[in-house]
Amino acid sequence: MAQNPANSGESSDYDAFVLKDLFPDAESIFSFEPRPLLVIAPESLIVLDTNVLLLPYNTGKNSLAEIASTYRRYVVEKRLMVPGQVAREFAKNRSDKLKDLFQQISRKRDVDLKSQSYPLLESLDQYQAVKAAEAALAKQLTEYRSSVDQLLKVIRNWNWNDPVSALYRELFSAGVVFDPELDREELRKDLAHRQAHRIPPGFKDSNKPDGGVGDLIIWHTILAAAKARGLDVIFVSNDVKNDWWYQSEKQQLYPRFELVEEFRRISGGKTLHVVRFSEFLELVGAQPEVVNEVRVSEAQHPEITVGRASSTYPLMRRWLETLYPDRDVEYTFFPDLTVKTEVGWMGVETRFMLDASAAEATINHLLSVSRGLRSDEGYLAVDVVLIAPDSRVANAITKVAAQMGGTSPGNGLVVGYLRGDGEFVPISSVDAHVW
Repeated sequence: MAQNPANSGESSDYDAFVLKDLFPDAESIFSFEPRPLLVIAPESLIVLDTNVLLLPYNTGKNSLAEIASTYRRYVVEKRLMVPGQVAREFAKNRSDKLKDLFQQISRKRDVDLKSQSYPLLESLDQYQAVKAAEAALAKQLTEYRSSVDQLLKVIRNWNWNDPVSALYRELFSAGVVFDPELDREELRKDLAHRQAHRIPPGFKDSNKPDGGVGDLIIWHTILAAAKARGLDVIFVSNDVKNDWWYQSEKQQLYPRFELVEEFRRISGGKTLHVVRFSEFLELVGAQPEVVNEVRVSEAQHPEITVGRASSTYPLMRRWLETLYPDRDVEYTFFPDLTVKTEVGWMGVETRFMLDASAAEATINHLLSVSRGLRSDEGYLAVDVVLIAPDSRVANAITKVAAQMGGTSPGNGLVVGYLRGDGEFVPISSVDAHVW
């Protein structure tokens, strides 16, 4: 018999009869057979998650065109759906993708040709040839930096007109975004119940600033759409947390049975499948090179799944205002937050991380961003703050940071976690200035 969490001290709100509510039709546990993915694909409703909408920012022109063609087909067939919550999360996180792009392009200006004079070699033809080549390279570098500056100007002037946003504006017309009116109080009660009993989705996000309600809103939107339209659903998502998937050896096996069963009950016997974006594109016959590029992007950009939590900005601002009660703390586009001191500005770049699996890559990337901000924007110092959902994850990230060694002058690292009341608790720092 499974241990009752109430007896293990996990929650005083634990309902001993929760399994009865989860699986009210016990016979269906054995009798219901979900229809195979290949069978439901031609007629199912395709639902897109936020991380899927953000992923094209890391793909090329050909992949974006293939994605557009795929979406357009389902829009025409009235089988593509973007939950309202997904649209809102995209709006919140889109600027972070453009900031990263701007930073990466901006770093290209840092190519330098250090030319020095060697009088002893002046009489050598070979030395004169080197000097001539250097002069030609210097001219080319000047032209190169000018081209980079023009590209940065284009990116800076984007105002919801970047290629991805423009594509979505064209495709996601009336009827694609589904935003049912959900009772907020009922959502809060349902969220508390699911978290107390570890019922998916959302229980893994209890320490996020929104308490995990975002995933739950998306889930209720999917249920409402399936009930209204009577269709099987393919939910396209790169969310790999175990409140959506059963996992083994750090791999996703199949969707949680609680989700499949709840979907079956609400939809009147329909089937739910959850697939990664690359799997979906492969399923619908996208070009192999496009599928491969998306698959590589899924592996190389874990932050698309983990996400930078813009909703943590208010609590980070409160933390900084506590550290600097007599200073102005402001939200800025790049970096995320700035502290005005008597002698200049200090910047803070933040990242919310659900686990430590991508800690080293994330730290390296953000420290590179921070160094660029100091050299290009004239900040006195720029620190990176990594925000974990709990102390366990924060300690794991700290261990990774310790193994990486120190930072560069003017840049530091702070690692902390979100306390139960939503406040930020720092636990470690490396060369940090905001500490």
